Amino acid sequence: MDSFNYKPIGYIKSDLQFKQDSPTQGTRVESSVHCIELDPGFDFEQCLDGLAEFERLWVIYEFHKNGHWKTKVNVPRKEEKLGVFATRSPYRPNPIGMTCVKLVKIDGRKLYVEESDLIDGSPVLDLKPYIDYSDSFETSYPDWLELAEENLFKITLPEYILKRFEFLKKKGKLNVSQFVKSQLEFEPLNEKKKRVEVLENREDDTVAARIAYRTWRIDFEVNLQTKKLFVTAMNSAYSKEELLDKEDPYGDKDLHRRFLKNFN
Repeated sequence: MDSFNYKPIGYIKSDLQFKQDSPTQGTRVESSVHCIELDPGFDFEQCLDGLAEFERLWVIYEFHKNGHWKTKVNVPRKEEKLGVFATRSPYRPNPIGMTCVKLVKIDGRKLYVEESDLIDGSPVLDLKPYIDYSDSFETSYPDWLELAEENLFKITLPEYILKRFEFLKKKGKLNVSQFVKSQLEFEPLNEKKKRVEVLENREDDTVAARIAYRTWRIDFEVNLQTKKLFVTAMNSAYSKEELLDKEDPYGDKDLHRRFLKNFN
């Protein structure tokens, strides 16, 4: 096969730091503004002339966190695996992605966008305006995709949990709220696809469970009949002894110590 070399024209600056933070679609991301910063020295400012008149744009980018690809992949809303070309999975023969984002403003070489599912550091390959008459079609799609929307779980974050999430976003640049939304809106108890542990099955169709987020653990209760999910706790996965140990392979023990000082 022929090979092609492409150079990024810029990079994403986003509060989505890890692959697990990214939602299945950009429209499901929390309302936050991300930045596409184009590289200097190539007159990209001239390339952007006229783009501000469009409300949305396509971003062509690289899945830079993926080092391999798969012929069949899991999808968030279906038990059986599907061929990678029938999905939006990042595990592709060529790790190229595309997403449609909402353009907020352009300032020099910087484009500020909303509804972006791009994680921090994603290399941008190209930008193109979104045009309704050429990019939007009424089409059919599989029944399982429509049924999945009906099985969406409503997530409640109490005030004391929001304070913990806000602390981690401010002090550690961790978007835990977006992680919870992207991981628990669909099939929150799917242990095959997620780092979820069921803690207790109760008689009222409520299940207590825990999901792992890097070195953090988030507890929640979910009612399978009402499809309501309530986050109950956010805790460090480190023991007291581990936090006293100077070894710090993930470079985050100081953040855990400050978190425990504030909330324990």
